[in-house]
Amino acid sequence: MLSTEHFFVIFFYFKGTGSILFEHLLLSDEGHYECLVSNQAGSVLSSKAYLRVKNTYFVPKIIDKIDQIGVRYGHNANLTCRAAGNPTTTTRWLTDGERPITDFTEGTSTLYLADITEPARYICEANNSLGTVQHPVRIQIIEVPPPPVDLMCLEKGPTFAFLQWSPAKQSADIQQTTTTTTRTVDSYTVFLYEMENGQTITNKKQLTDIPARQFHLHGALQYKLTDLKPYTMYMVEVCAVSNLLGMSDPSNKVTFITKELHLLKHLY
Repeated sequence: MLSTEHFFVIFFYFKGTGSILFEHLLLSDEGHYECLVSNQAGSVLSSKAYLRVKNTYFVPKIIDKIDQIGVRYGHNANLTCRAAGNPTTTTRWLTDGERPITDFTEGTSTLYLADITEPARYICEANNSLGTVQHPVRIQIIEVPPPPVDLMCLEKGPTFAFLQWSPAKQSADIQQTTTTTTRTVDSYTVFLYEMENGQTITNKKQLTDIPARQFHLHGALQYKLTDLKPYTMYMVEVCAVSNLLGMSDPSNKVTFITKELHLLKHLY
């Protein structure tokens, strides 16, 4: 199936037929259409069919309605208001109190929101000479778990390293603005990068599904990295994962160098 903004071309290979489906027919779609069929033996063009579009008039219709979107605390979002109608439809965005915050534009209007820290409600409005329609969109704050803190490398050998980190405390301002009732951490993911001359290289390793309840002294979690290269520099960071809300931002980064392999042999 091929598609553009307002029509689809559907092929039925087992039947040898195809169809074109217009989702939002425009006056500009009027004209001749032909079907080109090709295979290894060659190509053949069908006879022309003329599509005539009646110039009917109708009130605006908002397309691709969205009732609600979830945005992470402090992140950005773009809201799109798209409408069809005849005569030509213009769109704009209003605040919850119906104060205009964008100018009228033909067809589609986009609202750019930055640093979102609280729930909000905006109204998509479409207008032409036959009438006006509106559709509200709610923004909900979905705060992923905060990133782990105090990541450190406790011990390292030629092919292993012991890491330790602690879960972060949820700040009071986020607690007041988030609409999510729970932000449980289900697991952790460790990102391991091999480094060369102080720069990260393409050898990246992702270690997932590290249990979140294997805590040790003072509530810290420890994890052993294995299968490392001797005398190699690595950079590591860790993220908290909630099955419901997603992955946190990464923790602080830690670099370490594994020991040389022959140093271990001298100990025996």
